[in-house]
Amino acid sequence: MFGRGTKRELKSATATTAEMFGRLNLRIVHGGAATLHSIKVLQPKQVRVDSVDNHEKTKEFMWRRSARLAKVVSRKLAAAVKSMLQPPPTA
Repeated sequence: MFGRGTKRELKSATATTAEMFGRLNLRIVHGGAATLHSIKVLQPKQVRVDSVDNHEKTKEFMWRRSARLAKVVSRKLAAAVKSMLQPPPTA
């Protein structure tokens, strides 16, 4: 959101990247089960920004915010890995 009062307008942009790098640390316990220890995703090197106005300031703003993309990706991956590593329910 930019502006104040009645002149407030919403600007949006989409940032995409082809690849991201990171490290996933798992621990193996005595029973052979794996548990997630830590996950770290790095900021993407190249980000393509698509926006309606296609302005340089929009691209710069999205690049500065791309570190937050890494945090979101690491949270999503952590949730996915934890659900995959849970032991099957016993009946």
